[in-house]
Amino acid sequence: MSHLTTENEACAAHLDARSVLIVITAPTSGLDQTSLDADDLRRVGSGLYQAGASNDAVKATLSQVSHLTLKRARTVPPVRGNGTEDASEHVYSLVYYRFESPTPQQKKQTQRLLMRAPCVRLRPGVLLFPHLRKKDVAKYFTTEGKTDLLRAKRLDEELTALGARVTRWSRLKLIGLRSSETVENAIDRMIEHDLRTIELRIRQVKDALSRTDLSNKTLRRRYGEIWTRLKLLKRTYAVIQDVWHHDTERPLRRTYNLLLRLRRAIQNRPNPTGEGATETL
Repeated sequence: MSHLTTENEACAAHLDARSVLIVITAPTSGLDQTSLDADDLRRVGSGLYQAGASNDAVKATLSQVSHLTLKRARTVPPVRGNGTEDASEHVYSLVYYRFESPTPQQKKQTQRLLMRAPCVRLRPGVLLFPHLRKKDVAKYFTTEGKTDLLRAKRLDEELTALGARVTRWSRLKLIGLRSSETVENAIDRMIEHDLRTIELRIRQVKDALSRTDLSNKTLRRRYGEIWTRLKLLKRTYAVIQDVWHHDTERPLRRTYNLLLRLRRAIQNRPNPTGEGATETL
């Protein structure tokens, strides 16, 4: 059974060798548990279950829904820069968090933390991180002169400090090709969502170029905010590409080019009347 952290605790939950962790990655309305005993499939969070590693009844039930399955990994291999390892060799940490009744401030602070976390969102409140050796952590999560990216343990600590209830499992590996494909699809969906959000902001600033009541200073500030977000996204995506060998450069290139075109448009824009305007976009 998983351990839910309380107050200032931030420790990893335990998963023994005879159990697996199951993440439902689609709406659970199709999950029929009526044929299962309570000990067969134990709910440990929203869309998150723990079960025996060799339970045919659970396997039959899970065939109804999209999911991935993880088990305890015996070892943590080094990251191979050439990408020759199979996805089944990757080791992960899983973080589940929830707030009882989150305040607007808690939501905002949580989003800021997640921006610094190189992970894939499997479902609301469920995050999958690479679990690395200490040497690899220093290489991929730390950049001189920049704020460190957040590992699973650090995010656990930060969310707990915000008042969330957090569960974290470490040293996990995926079971089966289906689970690997589910993670790959989740990464693609996450990238598409993140970049679509940024491109929407780019279009909003581009549409505002014709407004004479907006100063170039205001437009440059909005451009700077988008650029800062994209740079941080590029850092977190670089970890996903370097560690999991999932191509993130190609989708980033399109968004980067859109932002460069916006910068040139702002640079070439004549100063409007009322350059001192302070109205926001």
